Amino acid sequence: DDVEILTHKLAFAKKKAQLEKRALTFEVKERRARLEQQRLVVEELKRQVEALTILSPVDGLVSRLHVEDRQAVVKHTSLFTVVDLSAFEVEVAIDEQYASEIGLGTPTIIDVHGKSYSGQIRTIAPEVQGNRVKALVAFTGACPTGLKQHQRVTSRLVMEKKEDVIKMKRGPFLKSEGGRCAYVVADGLAVRREIEVGLISLTEVEILSGLEVGEKIIISDTSRFEGKKTVLLRN
Repeated sequence: DDVEILTHKLAFAKKKAQLEKRALTFEVKERRARLEQQRLVVEELKRQVEALTILSPVDGLVSRLHVEDRQAVVKHTSLFTVVDLSAFEVEVAIDEQYASEIGLGTPTIIDVHGKSYSGQIRTIAPEVQGNRVKALVAFTGACPTGLKQHQRVTSRLVMEKKEDVIKMKRGPFLKSEGGRCAYVVADGLAVRREIEVGLISLTEVEILSGLEVGEKIIISDTSRFEGKKTVLLRN
């Protein structure tokens, strides 16, 4: 009898141990499920917090705020303007008479704080506004430091480069004489002489023939001379 009783108790203890093991396994799974659920809750909270953080697609400085602090905004509303200090571009206005001579990649010299920097035309507007064509110039080398957005700089388009040429300042005499003649000053007289001009920039004129280095000419309006060959000059 004692042996049979102990045998039943042993079998009962084994079943009880198996049930407790299953219960513990189920509890471990349930705790893991709770842990995973809490992890998902934490990730969702992190996502919501990250969604409140607005990241700029470029490195730079905030130059302008378009909304007030804690102001309610709708989707796709502009919040602020970020200026990329490492990728400045220069907007230039080109006289329409030179628009046909420039193109993408035209070399440009930009003067900033007394120093010259190289650049080239990146885009050209397809329309003329106020006798001007707008274009964007990108720096091809190092970008100058200390630039500010909307700062005015001086730029020069290099449409052609020549060496060892005779040049002079551009003046109204080109329009008066049609670029074919000029008045050369010597010994108090202005003598009309035929000339041939080459390239004409905004400030200078290339002389192909008719003038020598060191000669002085009248660059102001000469229409009042009425085409006379010699004009007496008085102080």
